[in-house]
Amino acid sequence: MKLSGNELIELHAALEKVSDLKGVKFAYGVAKNKNRLESELKALQTGLTPSDEYVEFDKKRLALCREYATKDEKGVPQTVGRAFVGLDGNEEFQAKVTALQDEYKPALDAHQKLLDEYNAALKGDFEIKVHTIALKDVPEDITGGQLSGIIVLVEDGEDDKAVPSN
Repeated sequence: MKLSGNELIELHAALEKVSDLKGVKFAYGVAKNKNRLESELKALQTGLTPSDEYVEFDKKRLALCREYATKDEKGVPQTVGRAFVGLDGNEEFQAKVTALQDEYKPALDAHQKLLDEYNAALKGDFEIKVHTIALKDVPEDITGGQLSGIIVLVEDGEDDKAVPSN
């Protein structure tokens, strides 16, 4: 079966969501497919580890964020989601971050190249041998959302599969 990198990730997540459902044959199919997908995902993510220089840059950038962010009454930097509050429009902060980015430009460029290569790989096709699961082995308590996530693996019991496997 051909899947894009994004589809690999989505199918793996869908398998995670159904991994606690009961049924020996179903559980076997889920486990077998998860193992096959995990080996492909590991290969996909191998080159995604940031360099030591990038990690150093990011630690310094976060330290600047904490230093210049708006603090609460206890002196703790405020955040909304994963973003620090009070940094937009802070010219001193922006100047220091720009200087830091200039200092670490080669590491930032190399990291961006890694991200670009990873994103290109996500769009590429991967040939995966999947283990199909017979519809009769799918647990009765599976939800529609769970089933739609793994439908490419379900064989409907007639002459063809629910979705052809290229």
